[in-house]
Amino acid sequence: MEAAGYTAALETIWTEGTFGYFGFSPRKIELLHGSTGSAERRQALLKRCHDIGLELPNLLRAQ
Repeated sequence: MEAAGYTAALETIWTEGTFGYFGFSPRKIELLHGSTGSAERRQALLKRCHDIGLELPNLLRAQ
């Protein structure tokens, strides 16, 4: 995705477009793909999602 330029395009659309329009802050996009891969990959994605949920309140408090 990154080599084809899709990552940068998605970041622009979401962070400057949708998130910016609605005033969301902090603005960060993290693409989690590969869920149809190995069981280890799925577990890593679930862990990252969980970690993001734990990090979000700290990001919001820091504002």
